[in-house]
Amino acid sequence: DLAVMRPSLWPGLVRTWIANRKRQQTRARLFEIGRAFLPDGARGHREPERIAGLLTGERLPEQWGAPGAAVDFYDLRGLVEDLLACTRSPESFVFEAATHPALHPGQCARVLRDGAVVGLLGRIHPRLQEELDLAQPLFLFELELEGLSARARARYEGLSRFPAVRRDLAIDLDAGVPADRVIAVAREAGGSIVTGVSLFDVYTGQGLEVGRRSLALAIVMQHPERTLEDAETADAVERMLEALTRALGARRR
Repeated sequence: DLAVMRPSLWPGLVRTWIANRKRQQTRARLFEIGRAFLPDGARGHREPERIAGLLTGERLPEQWGAPGAAVDFYDLRGLVEDLLACTRSPESFVFEAATHPALHPGQCARVLRDGAVVGLLGRIHPRLQEELDLAQPLFLFELELEGLSARARARYEGLSRFPAVRRDLAIDLDAGVPADRVIAVAREAGGSIVTGVSLFDVYTGQGLEVGRRSLALAIVMQHPERTLEDAETADAVERMLEALTRALGARRR
């Protein structure tokens, strides 16, 4: 085991889980911060410091108040997004579909910050799951700590005394367009009164052209000093739709 330096923190996390599984544990949330050792051409090697994590088993401890459900790729992504939010600039990160020999080909993504790859996440490859005799899949992430440095100072913003307004916008567009890209374009076009844009529904199937899907966005708007008028919110939604149409070929549903 100690014949070579480790290029990843994942093997240690997997071994730790296997040891716990042999002691009758059925769910785990493990993490490690440490150095990996990678070849680096003429310089020999580099030693990036990383944070890695492992999820497996049920989403919640066994209980009467919620049905049992195993963790999945979206639980893993949500955890990583929470971690990226600690940088105080989560909008600078993008998730892209990727491939890796240790990860499931359909449940693997890389994390980029301003175009540079800073991490990887996904479900363990079924072949490895079988070779390691794992009864349930493992979900893994690994991020470069240097890529998670905060680039903005925390600052206080008072809460508005005026009510927030929610508007829903349903669009259909090419199925290959990432939802992150849709949200980013909509948010930028909406202007300063838009305080939140989130995806709450995805639909494919009857009524849509082949290769397209429908996304439903919840748009929250609020002004810090006055109540918004209907014309303002309607104008913001129209600007968002126009930008989505121009940039991504979206159509209103």
